[in-house]
Amino acid sequence: MIGRVSGTITPVFMGMMVIGMSVSGYLKEMFSLGAVYAASGGFIFVGAALLLPLVVEKKRRGENRTT
Repeated sequence: MIGRVSGTITPVFMGMMVIGMSVSGYLKEMFSLGAVYAASGGFIFVGAALLLPLVVEKKRRGENRTT
């Protein structure tokens, strides 16, 4: 299972990296570099906030084990 997921997700990451670098050039021309960095930080914060429930649930499951 891990090999299949990695084999699928690696090309997606590489493709999105190329697309992201292309879009960042256009964004830098339209906005200031500080605004682009602020938007990027905002996206990272939103992504972390969306993943937080998964981390809390995993931690709660680990505390309930009695091994």
